[in-house]
Amino acid sequence: MKPDVDDFIERLALNDLVPYSYSGRGMYGRNCVGVNVESVGDILAGVYAVGYDCGQDDDGPDFAWFLERTCWDQMGLGWVYYWPDAEWPEGREDE
Repeated sequence: MKPDVDDFIERLALNDLVPYSYSGRGMYGRNCVGVNVESVGDILAGVYAVGYDCGQDDDGPDFAWFLERTCWDQMGLGWVYYWPDAEWPEGREDE
């Protein structure tokens, strides 16, 4: 079952990532959840923490729905990671 996007955004923020509305390659203006990082290690640590937090409780949300389809773009010296299946909630402000 697809977990709640707002909960996914909150979990990313709790793990030192700053989520925002992002439109990646091939999304044709549709916005999803994205985060900027300086290194691959930053995203691995943050996403691992999100998955670990949720894996501790069998009744917790299963964010694998989003994480299985992680995309990225290189932006100069940093990276943007984004989840096309995690559509940015309409009316929600960027973090």
